[in-house]
Amino acid sequence: MLDTVFPIERLEGGKPHHLTLEADAHARTAIAERFSWLELSSLKAEIMMKKIAAGAYHVSGHIEAHIIQNCRLTGEAVPERLVITVDERFVEAVQTHDVMEIDPLATSVDIIEGNMLPLGEMIAQLTGLEASLWPETKDAQNERTIKEELHSADDKIKPFASLAELKKKI
Repeated sequence: MLDTVFPIERLEGGKPHHLTLEADAHARTAIAERFSWLELSSLKAEIMMKKIAAGAYHVSGHIEAHIIQNCRLTGEAVPERLVITVDERFVEAVQTHDVMEIDPLATSVDIIEGNMLPLGEMIAQLTGLEASLWPETKDAQNERTIKEELHSADDKIKPFASLAELKKKI
């Protein structure tokens, strides 16, 4: 799946093209290793591609994935279901020596290399970006919440502690 590409000349007629991609076991293992997940049990994408202007293409659809990562606190397995909306733009590379301004709030646009839309890589990257960075089990979340509450309670009990410390120095 990672090497899945789509030739842009198939979009030249102006008609959108629909595609369903599902990762096999080998691709799921490769993606899980790439992002240091315990497992990627499923990865499926429904994609629609169309030409929107000369040299510009829009890819939309959705991705669904089921991953398992280690809890950042306990090391236990944390399953996660991802449903990702795809809304990507691609443009053909233009050779220019002019200075270009880049609007940081503009739609993200990727450059097409070799007249192929890199669908597999796009799906892998979007899945990696949407996965939780610091997954936690419910027990770890509860433990962290209790510790935070105890810490804030300690702060509330001693409102004049810093004044007492200052008074000792005088």
